[in-house]
Amino acid sequence: MKGRDDAFTLILITVLSSIIWVWAAGNTAEQASVTATLHLQGPEGAALIVTPQRQTVRLTLDGSHNALETARAAAAEGLYLSIADTGGMIGLDVASAVRGLDAIRRAGVRVVDADPAKIDVTAYATVEVEVTVVAVLPGATVSGDITVDPATVTLRMPRDLRERLPEAITVDAVVDRSLLEQLEAGVMQTQETTIELPGQLEGTETIVTPRRVAVTFKLRSRTATTQVEQVRILIAAPSEDYAQYAIDLPRRMLRSITIEADVDVIAQIEAGDAMVFAVVRLASRDLEGGIEQATVTAFLAIADDGTSVPVTARGVDVADLAVDVQITPMADAAAP
Repeated sequence: MKGRDDAFTLILITVLSSIIWVWAAGNTAEQASVTATLHLQGPEGAALIVTPQRQTVRLTLDGSHNALETARAAAAEGLYLSIADTGGMIGLDVASAVRGLDAIRRAGVRVVDADPAKIDVTAYATVEVEVTVVAVLPGATVSGDITVDPATVTLRMPRDLRERLPEAITVDAVVDRSLLEQLEAGVMQTQETTIELPGQLEGTETIVTPRRVAVTFKLRSRTATTQVEQVRILIAAPSEDYAQYAIDLPRRMLRSITIEADVDVIAQIEAGDAMVFAVVRLASRDLEGGIEQATVTAFLAIADDGTSVPVTARGVDVADLAVDVQITPMADAAAP
């Protein structure tokens, strides 16, 4: 019986010793480094802009193993620091600020050090302003209205900045020029783009909500048309043939021709800075054969500086492009 009691006592002592050892191991003071992300924000309900909004820090903590593990888990989820309205910049003492956090206090650790030790933080009282969005399509001309969705966005900015700005503020929704150049004209397009702040707000602590908007528009055709009442006919033949043949045109003009071209070329034509010519091409064999009729095969707009651009005639009957031609060999023309 005594032997059984001794065995029981030995087992009990062993179990108690293990429990005490485990408890002691978990509560023995030690030191550890923990990486945490500090989230800097204003007090709940306060309209503040805080900069920076987050900062990664390395904390040196002192405490029991269990306490350190609890603190490590809290740090992994992020630590949230409330910043009061400073109206400017303050040097935040990181270790002191972290010591005051509930998650750290509950863990039962001591914050020994922090790297960086200080963070420059600004916190400004803010106001919200609803502003109109203006669509900007560089280098493009649209047909009809341009719509922006949403038509207004909210700017959240420091109160003192708002007081220095004009009453009316607008922001731009700029569609990229290179994208516009790839879009088909005459088709309704919707493109998402990012809001761009006006110059006086660039580099400020202004937050835009929402940041992206949709711009809907229809590009006007990049070509235009104009009515040209008189289009002179030009003969294009090999230069060496002009010494051998005399070429005459009983009809030297085409009348009331609708010309289509790039909008800039049409503007030159309408301003009188370029003239439109109808071109009849004659090959050497045409001259040798003495053909009596040829067809206008091209139209050119020739500017005052001599540059020429092909243009298109619209709505012209093929028969109207037929031109009578009188070809006379020079030898015959010189004969009495």
